[in-house]
Amino acid sequence: MPRSITKIRGVTLRQDETVAGKIHATLDGLHNGGGLYLTSQRLIWVAHRVRPPLTFLFGERLVSMDLADIAACYARGTAVVVEADEKAYQFRVYRWFTRAFGWGLSRKWALAIDDARSRATSSWREESQIT
Repeated sequence: MPRSITKIRGVTLRQDETVAGKIHATLDGLHNGGGLYLTSQRLIWVAHRVRPPLTFLFGERLVSMDLADIAACYARGTAVVVEADEKAYQFRVYRWFTRAFGWGLSRKWALAIDDARSRATSSWREESQIT
């Protein structure tokens, strides 16, 4: 029986939140690397513990956004661009063994995020109509 995940590198998951996918990604640049997690309720990016000094001091350490708050998500080259809260985040997705071939990964992740976002938005609409 698979073990239930309750935390992602220090970020506590909500009740009934499950992890749908994980991939390596840099945030808004080449050196701010971390892990990008798609859950049933959120998109979470957590920086690696060891990073270059400037990104360690000035770079983001955590980005967490509800799927319902994402206004747009699309692939641009090897990046997945996510627009939320009047800000655009660029996540360059890669796997260690195929770092140079991220175009297919970016499209795959943009579609997965869009799919999860539409499911989260539709379930939120259904809950708001019930009450």
